[in-house]
Amino acid sequence: MQFEKTVKKIGTLLVGTAMMGSVLAGGALAANLGNYPAPFATSDDFASTIVVGATASTADVVGAINIAASLAQAGAESQEVSVSCTGGVTSVDNGAKIETSSKKLRFSGAEAYGTLNKVKASLTANDLDLLKKYTVSYADGTTTTINQVLTLYGNTNVTFNEEDNAGETVDSPRMVLRQDSSANLYQLEITSPAGLDINQSSDSTSADYKSNAPGLAGQDIQIMGKTFTVGTDSDITSTKLVLYGGGEEKSLTAGGDAITFTLDGEQHTIQMTSWTGTGTSLKGVFLLDGVTYEKADNTAITVNAETNSQVTIKKVSEVKMPSVSGGAATESATATLFIGSDKLTLEDGQPVVIGDDSVTGSLVAITADGSKMKTITVTYSPDETLIAAAGEAIADPIFGAVDFVFAGLSEADKADSKEEFKMYKSSNKAKLKFSNNAGTEYNIDLKTITTTGSGVGPYTWTLGGTAGTQKLWVAQAATDVTKGSSFFISDGTDSYVLKYKSISTSDKIVTLEDVGSGEEIQVGYTLTGVEGAGTLYLGSATFTVSDISITSEYHLTVADADQGTGGTNGNVNMVTKNGANFIVFSDANAPGVTYTETDDQSDTDKATINITVAETTTGSHAIDTVDVAVTAASGNGGLLGATTYSILDSNVYDGVTRYGTYVVDNTDADSIQLYYPDEQVTANVYVMKAGVAAPSVSSTGTTTTATASVSVPALSSTGVAVLDTEAESYKSTSNLILVGGPAVNKLVAELSSKTRSIDEWRTQTVAGVYDYQGQAYIEVIDDAFSTGNAALVVAGFDAADTQAACSVLQNYANYADDLADKTKVKVVGSTVSEIEEVVAVEEEVVEETVEE
Repeated sequence: MQFEKTVKKIGTLLVGTAMMGSVLAGGALAANLGNYPAPFATSDDFASTIVVGATASTADVVGAINIAASLAQAGAESQEVSVSCTGGVTSVDNGAKIETSSKKLRFSGAEAYGTLNKVKASLTANDLDLLKKYTVSYADGTTTTINQVLTLYGNTNVTFNEEDNAGETVDSPRMVLRQDSSANLYQLEITSPAGLDINQSSDSTSADYKSNAPGLAGQDIQIMGKTFTVGTDSDITSTKLVLYGGGEEKSLTAGGDAITFTLDGEQHTIQMTSWTGTGTSLKGVFLLDGVTYEKADNTAITVNAETNSQVTIKKVSEVKMPSVSGGAATESATATLFIGSDKLTLEDGQPVVIGDDSVTGSLVAITADGSKMKTITVTYSPDETLIAAAGEAIADPIFGAVDFVFAGLSEADKADSKEEFKMYKSSNKAKLKFSNNAGTEYNIDLKTITTTGSGVGPYTWTLGGTAGTQKLWVAQAATDVTKGSSFFISDGTDSYVLKYKSISTSDKIVTLEDVGSGEEIQVGYTLTGVEGAGTLYLGSATFTVSDISITSEYHLTVADADQGTGGTNGNVNMVTKNGANFIVFSDANAPGVTYTETDDQSDTDKATINITVAETTTGSHAIDTVDVAVTAASGNGGLLGATTYSILDSNVYDGVTRYGTYVVDNTDADSIQLYYPDEQVTANVYVMKAGVAAPSVSSTGTTTTATASVSVPALSSTGVAVLDTEAESYKSTSNLILVGGPAVNKLVAELSSKTRSIDEWRTQTVAGVYDYQGQAYIEVIDDAFSTGNAALVVAGFDAADTQAACSVLQNYANYADDLADKTKVKVVGSTVSEIEEVVAVEEEVVEETVEE
């Protein structure tokens, strides 16, 4: 007899995650990396919220931004738009800015770019239209070209000043454009390659031609944009040139009506009554205010001897007037006048003469080749210091053509964009206020100096509380940090002030508190004998917490803090929000703070500002008074101002460094405030056409219009990103993209049972070598915090690894094959690979038919 019997073989089957889809029915999850960017972005909306840890590093933030930018484009629509493109270069209308693409005007001093000429040594027609070339034409048809170059000097700079041009103290010290007395402001060089030929006749066809009749006489020439008329024959030699300019042009006819004009506030009348002579001896007869004058071409009548105001007779001409009755033409004469013109005399080796007055500090140099004037150089050095505050100008007193305009600074003295660093007196305490690079503000009470300490000498302060019991440690690897005490800690980038709050010996956890934000940070430790050690993660920094005592005092040591630049005697170099450095010194001989500007000035030294705290004590640690003062500033020329200039009659002293740190020293309030810029402050100085109210920047060149295709991204109606401390409400309402590992992102830590915990990230198989160092992972978790909402975790061993994973998502189209059908991948650099995890299937049933 035969019958069938079923035999069950029970065993264990090991499969990789890549095979699970074929082994387990319905193995595909609703959320899948192969579908990315869905469900986190759709064609209708940015359908997710990005969460970054509040204590995360800048690298995490950058990675999140890149993900957001790519998702914004995921639902973008292509549109055709018209784009106008302007070629050429940016310029200043009627002027030139003292700036180049690589050089900007800084504050005064020997450092590069501290004076006008170190930014631009000279201005030409390419910089300033007022210096354009000008052509002089002679009567015989020949021409010559005039070129102009304006040379700048190192005596003009932007600096801190408390005086006006008269040397009087102003109400408040301020930054000004300053020109030193007896030092060159500018030099104007007028050159003519062919030479201005004084032997060119103004009328070579005349029977009365004179061999030395200068053809320049009566010519109009332009100097720095202003029109001047060359004087008479006798006014010109190869080393002398007389010019007339600035007047109003009028015409008169012999026997015609008189004209009325106002000059120096007084009204005058002039009439051409007749003429005498002919040809080169032609003269006009004029009646000015009842007085008769007989004048030839290029002569003048003085109207006001005190002001040297003149009427210049530019040209007298004979004309033939047609007869009205048809008979013979009648002869007459006309004259062209300049009303109120200035007479300018330029003579080699002499000062410039305006009218009959010499301009002090000016000097003319003329070079000639025979009868040809080749070069005219005018140099001006004022005989007194000239000062222009913001919005004001230093004027050119010779030609009246240009102004040196000071339009202010790139960043105001106390602009909101600057960070504030302050040390001040409060009751019997010195207080320190600053913000770290993450923007956390600290305002710390420093009570008194503790001159003894375990292993660190006089480098601690007591912090609030009872004198001598609560300390603020400033020494690196400080020992004996007790509960309730605080300490500075920094890796040269991330800087904090932490308080040792509590310890749990049962859970082996030390709880620290950020003194600025109030946030608690926990450090797990392992115990060896009677001492423990653990790792403290702050932003992108990692520190070792050791010597954790289980005695009644529960001391600990925080080590591995990078002293950084300037960190000496074991002190921690702290970094502020905008990148400055400071160290709190508690040396009994010189207690206080040294504050050092950033070292990103390639051409000059950074400045260090020393703030000292002087104490008067009665008894042990009891402070009666605290005096805070700026004692010195070194490097980069120190301070321009501070400790010298007061505001009105108060004891408030202002100053500024050449980097742009503005210092306010209030000796009445015992406070020092520093306003520190994120980048070097520069000065806006322009050489402008005289009389222009303000610089106007424009672009010159050819404008073309083209049609281009652009993407219009989908925008979220609910926002894009939040901090993990603000994300609670989003867990049940939104798909989430979580950037950063569990150490810096609280929501990732909450999902550690589904992903990876801090301990797992930090496991070591070989001493000092972490299993996951240099790695990151991207994992999508369906129904992560609520049904129907997915979470995408983007996390790495450190910030750089996290940023690499963010880059994969930013360029997800390039990794489509690597992401397809996966819920979790590993990222090493730019390589994406599948994670093979072993899954145990406990039971397999195999049915066999057995014959019996």
